Amino acid sequence: MSKSPSRQKAARKPQREGDPEVWRSFQLRGSIDLLVLLEEHQEFRMRDILAALPSISKQVLARRLLGFQSLEIVDRRVEEGPPLATWYSLTPRGSRLAQAAEILVEVGGPPQDLK
Repeated sequence: MSKSPSRQKAARKPQREGDPEVWRSFQLRGSIDLLVLLEEHQEFRMRDILAALPSISKQVLARRLLGFQSLEIVDRRVEEGPPLATWYSLTPRGSRLAQAAEILVEVGGPPQDLK
């Protein structure tokens, strides 16, 4: 007995596991660029991230970093000054996501910001 086309499609639909918020944040503008950059440089200051990713505004970057912190993807370290410096790095979870992002870049070409 043959399955109907609609049943075949349903059977092939991929199942997503894990935290849906991580999945959503991964799809936001600038997320892949940011993950790849932090993976390459280990730790970066916000102003240096902005310089490296010019198509991402300061406001968008601040939202991505805050969202990534809440999802335990990025760590934030404040270095007392003067001058005050804020450093960002990937957590082990963030490093795993960055590795996935690097595969996406390898397969699909570099994101616009990293060309």
